[in-house]
Amino acid sequence: MRGVFPRDPLLVGRVGACLGAVAWLWLGGQGVVPLVALALTFLVATSAGVWWLDRARGHPLGLHEVPAQIVLADLVTAGVWMVGSATNPRSIAFVIVLAVGAFAMYRLGRAGLIATMTTYLAARLGMEALRMMIGEPTPVPQLVAEVIVVSLAVLIVSATVDSYRAEQSRAEKALRLGRTLERLATEIASETEPGALFRTIARSALLLVDAHHATINVRRGDEFYIAAGAGTGERIVGVHAPAEMGIVGAVLRTRATVAVEDYATDPTAVPAVRDIGVRALIGVPIFLHGEFAATITVGRLERRAFDADDRAALEGLASHASIALRNARIIEQGRRLETLSRELSGAMPEDVIDRIAQAMQAVFDLEWVLITELKGDLGRPLAALGKAAPARGHDWTPLGPLLRQLVATRELVLLRDYATDRGIEPDRPISMLAHEMGVHATMVAPVILQGELRAALAVGTTDPYRDRSCSPLRTSPRARSGRPTSGASANDGSAACPP
Repeated sequence: MRGVFPRDPLLVGRVGACLGAVAWLWLGGQGVVPLVALALTFLVATSAGVWWLDRARGHPLGLHEVPAQIVLADLVTAGVWMVGSATNPRSIAFVIVLAVGAFAMYRLGRAGLIATMTTYLAARLGMEALRMMIGEPTPVPQLVAEVIVVSLAVLIVSATVDSYRAEQSRAEKALRLGRTLERLATEIASETEPGALFRTIARSALLLVDAHHATINVRRGDEFYIAAGAGTGERIVGVHAPAEMGIVGAVLRTRATVAVEDYATDPTAVPAVRDIGVRALIGVPIFLHGEFAATITVGRLERRAFDADDRAALEGLASHASIALRNARIIEQGRRLETLSRELSGAMPEDVIDRIAQAMQAVFDLEWVLITELKGDLGRPLAALGKAAPARGHDWTPLGPLLRQLVATRELVLLRDYATDRGIEPDRPISMLAHEMGVHATMVAPVILQGELRAALAVGTTDPYRDRSCSPLRTSPRARSGRPTSGASANDGSAACPP
């Protein structure tokens, strides 16, 4: 029987209303029989329609699933019944119109409000016309009072229903976003290659906030480049720009989400992005270990600002992206170190030094890499890459404070900001070069060969927002044989330092 008669409250209510109307007439209730019969016919017809839809779908209809045609038919039924009760001077049939109207306002919104008031006014005119025909018109004060009361009741119900609809809409949107974010987080977590991960993040951002443009922007020194894009953002992948320009510069300065209502009027806008036609734009930072790693920028080709829900969704995506990016870089760094160890097997010492320097620069994306041979109180560059390249031809020179500290402690030396923590030493060309190139966070690690300190590996960055406190060298194994390696333990740090 459950399959034949679904447990639908709406259907039960309709059947109950039909039986109640018949009982009221049987007990001698006043009414215009043809109109009452017509109203009952409409009620039976809509009840049959709801029953058929319940059977077809295999479950009772939700309030939001009832077709608009049935809702409007219910209003017509209530209106016809109201007119049919005109012969009853104490008729309160307008309450039925209000009850059905509340459902219409929930289902149809503002259109339901208009339909409810239209139905009531039309039915009230019809009722009054019948009363005038039988010589029993409603007193004007009573008629005016009834119209005022009904209008106030409709407005109050409408406001209540609108508030409920708004809350329900927000809850449904939050649920959809949560499910979408969960699905996207799973997809993002499955990526183990940074390039593919960036592309997945960009596509995910478009899905979350209904936008046309998305890019992933990575900071490198005093500039940033667009590493991946989706939508119109695909056209500008590879574009480089100064780090202080556009919304990326604003995000970098504030270290927080930044939104722009019209990017076309931004005086610092990146020309390649502005030329696409991006208007509303939002930038969200991605952090790794508290350090700035990248920026998600999402834009629309129209002046439709991003709201608080959009901001929350993108910041949630950035949090998941941070975890996925950390894992992807750990895997990538492990692969590079494994490849390096194979390449160094049987290589000449000079080649080993050069490959270590190249690997450190590539894996950890450093602007300053310098390997110095140590002999007593003197040092000589063996390999120099990036901003340190001009130092490669230098001869033996006295050790500076950092290298002297390294020799004394034989442990990793970290410096938060070389530019401010170390003064210029005119008698040391490397110190002069480091200050000239704008080196900031710096780290020097010992290279130990058969128990002896033979060299130092110095790495640094020209990015003032970057911190080397999460040392990349802490993933390198301590030297246990004749091959030179970093003196730091494999277990005293993380390989996932931010770029």
